[in-house]
Amino acid sequence: MYKLNFIIILFFLLSCVSDVKTNIPNRCINIFEAKEKKVFICSYSSNKSEFYFNGIKTKIDDSWIENVWEYKNKDLDISKSDFNNFIVTFNNEFNFENTVIKIDGNINAIGKSRHCIFKYLNKNEIIKDTIELELLSKKDTVSIIFIKNLAKSPDFAE
Repeated sequence: MYKLNFIIILFFLLSCVSDVKTNIPNRCINIFEAKEKKVFICSYSSNKSEFYFNGIKTKIDDSWIENVWEYKNKDLDISKSDFNNFIVTFNNEFNFENTVIKIDGNINAIGKSRHCIFKYLNKNEIIKDTIELELLSKKDTVSIIFIKNLAKSPDFAE
């Protein structure tokens, strides 16, 4: 009897645990996910699809703007904020140690992970037709211009 009670209690405790974090700002990992979550705003093309930085060849996978979003509840309902993210993803891991990242000459509100760079845009910042990304280190300086794509994807409702 004690074993059965223990198993039932353990089951209920484990069923309450979830990987979904609510009320925490999120960003998508690619354009497909952004469109799927209906937070996609627009995509960008770059003047350099591949570049060398600190001796490592890197390819830009995607670049886009999306609404900053969060899960409202454990049912995965999404809430959009008044802020946007400009996101650039790369094909390989990037070591950003000792690297200055500038977007349109500004180093504020820029985040990074191993495969991406993102910049928070507040609701007063207009979505620009061109965005400049600069990567600066002691060895290298790379400047990449992103141009907004005007065509909308027919695959997803925006």
